[in-house]
Amino acid sequence: MTMTYVSSDDSELLRKALKSYTGKMCVEIGIGYGSNLIELTNHFEEIVGTDIRLTDGFDRLKGTPAGLFVADRLTCFKDQTFDLVIMNPPYLPSDDIMDSTVDGGNSGFHIPMQFLQEAIRVLHPFGAILILLSTETSSICFKRFCEVNHLVAKEIISKSVFFETLTVYEVRKRWA
Repeated sequence: MTMTYVSSDDSELLRKALKSYTGKMCVEIGIGYGSNLIELTNHFEEIVGTDIRLTDGFDRLKGTPAGLFVADRLTCFKDQTFDLVIMNPPYLPSDDIMDSTVDGGNSGFHIPMQFLQEAIRVLHPFGAILILLSTETSSICFKRFCEVNHLVAKEIISKSVFFETLTVYEVRKRWA
């Protein structure tokens, strides 16, 4: 079953966090409805988006300067290409991936970890990654991943909704 993630509270929170970022090249992993890339068109010289399948976002972004790719995460890009990598990955804990738009796998961090691994690879040495996670996602796994990969994560903005708190983190490479 093909699903497109519909913009919601988490997408709006990520868009708020994007407003203070500018640069040359930006990419979003998993464009969903495309709203984040639309926000970035005035902030970056080049914007790119990927999704594992054609989504409504591809239609919404026609006529914009965004480069769009059907791709698994960022596998089609060279190392150290982007100033900013953004993502709102599936982050809810699940034993099985029943809904690929929200199920994040074991501890809710399996899918975000895969997204982050690709983001680290394509990130310029002094670039930033913005990732949205929930309090339902294992913070222990996230912190450990950052530690092992020499990353520093800081909270940018958060919002409580229903049973969870959503947080956008800025992740950067740690320099000794």
